[in-house]
Amino acid sequence: MALLSGDVDELGDQTDVAWLEDESQSGLRNDLVVMKQEYHYGHNSFMMASNMSYVQDIIKVMQPCEEKKIPAQDNHIVPTLNIT
Repeated sequence: MALLSGDVDELGDQTDVAWLEDESQSGLRNDLVVMKQEYHYGHNSFMMASNMSYVQDIIKVMQPCEEKKIPAQDNHIVPTLNIT
């Protein structure tokens, strides 16, 4: 899993990213995260930025999996949020 974030994202801000990275809070297993990268992006930049170079970073992360033909895991644990 790759965790990409934007430092000027007001929707998924740095507080949210810090919570997600904290395994004890979010349940996201840190050993499954192979890349963490923060870009100078806002929330919509990942869809329609003038600089889409982050896609190359994603390809670099995915390339070894394709070369090794690593199968997808079926035992993913999806954390649930209790919103009150």
